[in-house]
Amino acid sequence: MDIGDGGAVDLDPSDSAYGLISIEDLLQLEEEEDDPHGAMEMEHYGSCSSTQSQSKRAASLSRFRQKRKEGSKVGFTSHIHHHFHVYTSTSTMEYPSRCSDAQRAASLSRLRQKRKERCFANKVRYSARQQAALRVHRSKTQFILSNKQEGRNSLGAFQESGCTHCGISSKCTPVMRRGPSGPGSLCNACGLSWANRGERRGSFHLSSESYRLSVSDLRMAASAITLTLTTRVPLSTRTRTSPTLAMAVSVDQKTDNNLTLRKSQEAFTAAKELLPGGVNSPVRAFKSVGGQPIVIDSVKGSRMWDIDGNEYIDYVGSWGPAIIGHADDQVLAALAETMKKGTSFGAPCLLENTLAELVISAVPSIEMVRFVNSGTEACMGALRLARAFTGKEKIIKFEGCYHGHADPFLVKAGSGVATLGLPDSPGVPKAATYETLTAPYNDLAAVEKLFEANKGDIAAVFLEPVVGNAGFIVPKPEFLSFLRKITKENNTLLVFDEVMTGFRLSYGGAQEYFGITPDLTTLGKIIGGGLPVGAYGGRRDIMEMVAPAGPMYQAGTLSGNPLAMTAGIQTLQRIKEPGTYEYLDKITGELVQGIIEAGKRAGHAICGGHISGMFGFFFTDGPVYNFADAKKSDTAKFARFFWGMLAEGVYLAPSQFEAGFTSLAHTSDDIKKTIAAAEKVLREI
Repeated sequence: MDIGDGGAVDLDPSDSAYGLISIEDLLQLEEEEDDPHGAMEMEHYGSCSSTQSQSKRAASLSRFRQKRKEGSKVGFTSHIHHHFHVYTSTSTMEYPSRCSDAQRAASLSRLRQKRKERCFANKVRYSARQQAALRVHRSKTQFILSNKQEGRNSLGAFQESGCTHCGISSKCTPVMRRGPSGPGSLCNACGLSWANRGERRGSFHLSSESYRLSVSDLRMAASAITLTLTTRVPLSTRTRTSPTLAMAVSVDQKTDNNLTLRKSQEAFTAAKELLPGGVNSPVRAFKSVGGQPIVIDSVKGSRMWDIDGNEYIDYVGSWGPAIIGHADDQVLAALAETMKKGTSFGAPCLLENTLAELVISAVPSIEMVRFVNSGTEACMGALRLARAFTGKEKIIKFEGCYHGHADPFLVKAGSGVATLGLPDSPGVPKAATYETLTAPYNDLAAVEKLFEANKGDIAAVFLEPVVGNAGFIVPKPEFLSFLRKITKENNTLLVFDEVMTGFRLSYGGAQEYFGITPDLTTLGKIIGGGLPVGAYGGRRDIMEMVAPAGPMYQAGTLSGNPLAMTAGIQTLQRIKEPGTYEYLDKITGELVQGIIEAGKRAGHAICGGHISGMFGFFFTDGPVYNFADAKKSDTAKFARFFWGMLAEGVYLAPSQFEAGFTSLAHTSDDIKKTIAAAEKVLREI
C-alpha cells in the first residue's frame, strides 16, 4: 500500500487497552503534537487495508489524544494482520531527536533512488527508536508471519548463533522460515529444521541496510514507497520460501491445479532487457517449443517449483548433475561445513586430491586428471592437449555431438545449436574450424574416408559415446570398437566426451559400460554435484604434457575450488553405493517403456530408449542412429507434448534434441504419475 492509504484494523479488539489508528492518523498527529516522536514506537510490516469504519478510527484517535494528555506512553505497532494497533503503558520515555535534517534528507534521497532501482525496496521496515527518527530497512528477507496466539512476541523465529546443523549464521542466511509444526524454522542453507533460541518482536531484516527518516518524511515519500509482505504456503510437506525478486514477483499459494505462468512471464520479460534472449544458456529459452520459459524458485529431490507456485516432477536434473536428486541434505550440509573455511583459495587444497582419487579409481582411461570449471573448458583443454601430444592439428567430430562452445567444435554441433537450428556460429573464423572434420554418428565408412583423405594428419577423434545433445542416440554395437581400432592404427587419440555420460551410465561412465577405453576423457556435471566443474584426464604420458608438468598451458582461477570438490566428493560417494545403477535402470526403463507404449496406443510415430538414468524419445518411427535421423522427428508435435506435460506437472527438456535424466530421488510413484500424464497428453495431441 502507498503511505497515506488510511487503512487500519484492530489486532485484538477484545482487549480494551488496544485501539485502532491508521497511518493517515499518525501523520495528522504529527502535525498536532509538539513532540511527535516522544513515546511513539511504530513498526510496520505488510500492507494496511481500509476495512475499519471511520467512527472506530475516530474513537481510537480520541482515546489516543486523551492518553497523551494524561501523560501515558502511547505506542503504535503493526503485526500479523497487517495494520496498526494502539497500546498504552504506564511508563514514560523521552526520545530526544538526534537525527539531523541532513541525515534525514540523505536517507530519503537514497531510499528514493533504491526504489527507482527496484532494489529490494518492496521490503521496507520503519521503526522509531531512541534516536527519534524512523529507520528504514531494505532487505532481501522474505517475511513469514507467526500465528495469532504468539501475540506480538515474534513474527518468526530468530536464532542468534545460526543453524545447529550447518552452522551458518542467521545473519548470513537470506531466508528464515517457520517449521510446519509451529514455532521454529528451517535453515535456508541446509533445509533442516532448528528450534528457537530466543524471539524478537517484529521480523527479520537480515543483511539489511538502514536509512533514517522522520515521521514527516513518510508524507514526502508517500508516492515513492510501497510496503508489501508476501508469504507462500508450500505445496508439499517441506516448508519452503523464496527470496524476493527485485521486481516484486512473489511466490503465492496455488489454489488450483491449472498451469499459471503470469509471474514467470513477467520475470522473463524483465530478463530480456537484462540478458541476451532473457537467459544465460540458449536452450533454456524454450525457442524450439514456443512460449516463454518458466522461472524456477526452488528444487528438492525429484521436484521443482516455479515462482507461480507450480510444482513439477523434474526430468532435466539441471541438465544431468542431479543424479542423487536436487538439494540433497548431505551435500548441502557438507557444503555448509566447507564454506566455514572459505569458498575459494587460489591455492591447492586436500579436497582436490580426494576427488581426483575417486575419479581415477572409477574411470578406466584416467591415470591423471586436471580439474576445470565447465565441460566446455574441459573439451578445450583436451583438444589442445591432443594436438600438443600428437603434433597434429586436425580432429574428427560427429554431426550433432556437442563439445562446448569453443570455436573448433562449433561445426555441425548439437545442444542449443541444434535446438535453435543455428548454422555454424557467426564470430567463429574459418581458420578456427578449418582443421575440424565431421562425419555422421555411427557411420563407419565416413570415418574411414576421412582417415584416408587426411592420412597422418588427424590428432584426435572426439565424440559423445552416447549422444545426449541431439536427443538420446546410442552407438551401434561395432561403432566404438571400430573407432578404437582405427585411431590406434593411425596414431590418433580417441577422446570420449563424458561430460554427460560420465558417472551417469555406470560408475565408470560409458567407457566402463561399453568396455572401450579411450586415450582421453572429459567430465563435468555429476563430478561437481551441481556446482560448476569440469575435468579432463587420461594416460599419464599424455597428461604429463599439461603445465606445469609439461609445456601445454592451461589454467583457471577457480579450478579445483573447495565447494565444487566437496559437492563432487559427496555425490560420487553416494552413487558408489550398491544398487544405484540397478535402481536408475529400473525406473528409467519403466518410464520410457510407458511413454512409448502410450504413444503407440494413441497412434503416434514414436521411438526411444534408455541406459541407466539417461533416456530420450523421438516423434518418428525410427530407428535413430544419427542427427539426420533425429531431425526427421515431428518437432511441432513434441512442442505440444512438452506443454501438455508441463500442464500436468511434468518438466521435460524443452527440446526434442536433448536427453532426459532420472535420479535416485525419483520414486515409483513419480514414474506412474508421469506415465499417466503422458497417456492423457498423447491422446489429446
